[in-house]
Amino acid sequence: NVLRITAHPTLPFAILFGGRSGPVVSCWGKDKDNVPQILLDDADYFSFSPDGKWVAFKEDSDMHNQKTYIMPVSEKYPYYLGSPILLLDKYFNENKTTWTTNPISFVGSRREDIYRWDFENQDFPEKGKMSFHDYIVREDLKKLAREKRQGLGK
Repeated sequence: NVLRITAHPTLPFAILFGGRSGPVVSCWGKDKDNVPQILLDDADYFSFSPDGKWVAFKEDSDMHNQKTYIMPVSEKYPYYLGSPILLLDKYFNENKTTWTTNPISFVGSRREDIYRWDFENQDFPEKGKMSFHDYIVREDLKKLAREKRQGLGK
């Protein structure tokens, strides 16, 4: 009973939305568990960055509490997806977001405001030694190991 499918541009997985479970991650990589995994409650409108390193989505818990998140994507996670990172405590309606390249940025419009997050030119402790994405993935994996979690925001 799937309403939408958002397939990753290069990795062997997709996010399926619909049914009673909400969003589900389905993997078909040979070294991954191919049993569909429930992703997050109340999440919708997933969109992968052009380089496939990020996925943005909207949390849809209730009409007054809708937020925009991003998650890192990496083969290092058991189900390819890391922990959600809050971008904005507002949401963007469907067809009001896009990704840019050079630099990789997520852009959304809401009423008269335009928001843009540049994921390549961020300041972080090891800038110059690694990419912002690789830094986020490394730190997230450390956090998940401490918490004995697998990612997927659980």
